[in-house]
Amino acid sequence: MKAEDVIQEARDTAASPYARFRKSLPEGRKPMGYACPFIPEELIHAAGMLPLRVYGRSADLGGADRYLPSQCCEVARAMVSSVAGGELRFLESMVFGFCCDTIRAAAGTLQARPGFETFFLNIPTRLNGPGVRDYLVREIAAFGTSMAVRLDLKPDPEKLRSSICVYRENDALLHQLRRLRLEKPRALSGSDYVALTVMGQVMPKEEHNERLSVLLEAFRSGKEFNETGGGKRVLVAGLLNGNVEYLRRLESLGLDIVDDDLCEASRSLAEETPAETDPLYSVADRILSRYCPVKIKDGLDSATLWAEKCSRSGAEAVVVFLFRFCDPQYMEYATGKPGLKERGIPCAVVEVGLDGMGGGQADTRLEAFIESLGSQ
Repeated sequence: MKAEDVIQEARDTAASPYARFRKSLPEGRKPMGYACPFIPEELIHAAGMLPLRVYGRSADLGGADRYLPSQCCEVARAMVSSVAGGELRFLESMVFGFCCDTIRAAAGTLQARPGFETFFLNIPTRLNGPGVRDYLVREIAAFGTSMAVRLDLKPDPEKLRSSICVYRENDALLHQLRRLRLEKPRALSGSDYVALTVMGQVMPKEEHNERLSVLLEAFRSGKEFNETGGGKRVLVAGLLNGNVEYLRRLESLGLDIVDDDLCEASRSLAEETPAETDPLYSVADRILSRYCPVKIKDGLDSATLWAEKCSRSGAEAVVVFLFRFCDPQYMEYATGKPGLKERGIPCAVVEVGLDGMGGGQADTRLEAFIESLGSQ
């Protein structure tokens, strides 16, 4: 496969992730859905199943109206609708590492679905406090036992070690890709980078590793694939719900996305952590290395994180995407924007939903924001 083919595959996958997943599902391996990256993917992989990130992309919310009110987060409502009877009705199980109250309600709704196995992990709210690591290891072990019993699986410690290696390789390749974008902005556009990360969440990790290796080799040989760029450099943050078209819209307005702090991209990417003798501790460390606005990490807040990323990437401003009725994201923006203002970093917000990003009104606001950057 050529690098150009990898990029096009990523674009196609981001446009229709579940169609791509059904094509790549190996015979004999069932999918297990997950709503948030704070779950032990390696255990699912080692058990012979394939983790599938569930985005709430369905525009038909009829199935959700019976369970969740209209003022609830559209992502959670679409998730319930698509799993209960929509495009994800082929799923037979799903695991939740609780991230917010609305997702908890969605999980409880799906738990009542006949023939559908729902698993829960209580991920600590404070990610780097005393005792957190040991507590999470116990939660992961309990999940592994429950999964084996309820799905009639046979745990294999050696398979788990192998799965950990596969996921570590994936993290390393994505880190290389992100560093390359920081060093060579013309190598890959921001929208294509996010499309590549989304693709890795809906296809077997082994295949994703192969695709990333092909792409990185092309970059090392001097190839560049960024057709945008040259405009104002921005960091994008928040939640897209896997919809890369929102980023392409920014690029079409002349913005150059040089880095991100998106839920489906850099926030899902685990930091490189030392290998552990006990595989469950390796799995726990991978989870705890991430950042999320609904979690607490001592010494880290969104404004500090965004400012540091702007400094490393040369971003001149931050554009935050907020999904309608997502309370944690609104709280992050409300607390993060003042911190950016103190540092002299302009910030714009784009409210999005299942029906898009506001059409002409959003474009007008963004165009005004871009003009304000030019006058500074």
